[in-house]
Amino acid sequence: MSEKFVELTRTDKTYDRENAWLSHCRSKLLPFITVRSRGSLAMVQWDYISYPPSIDSELFSLAPHIHDAANQIYEPHCTKQSRISLGPGVVTFYNLQVTIAREAAALLYDAIQNVTAPILLHHGKAA
Repeated sequence: MSEKFVELTRTDKTYDRENAWLSHCRSKLLPFITVRSRGSLAMVQWDYISYPPSIDSELFSLAPHIHDAANQIYEPHCTKQSRISLGPGVVTFYNLQVTIAREAAALLYDAIQNVTAPILLHHGKAA
């Protein structure tokens, strides 16, 4: 685990590492970012599941800002094999080179943290 994401590989047959990371992110109110490596390619994903339901509507209202930030991270890192998926509470980058995926995951963490920290403070939750 890095400080900003957990990297999962084919050898991670159970969800123990992912669940431990989710628990950590929930307890600290941090972005839940995973990097799933498969050979030379990886998938990067942020899921809003680590945040309390009380911030959902405010978080979802900022989806355009999150999507803009995600696109700015994705564009310089993508290849012809890559693709991006953007939802109100999920961002996924598919088929990035593993080393690039790690960099993109750290940048995505920072971008999500920049959006969510003020919301959490507004709701009286320390980020």
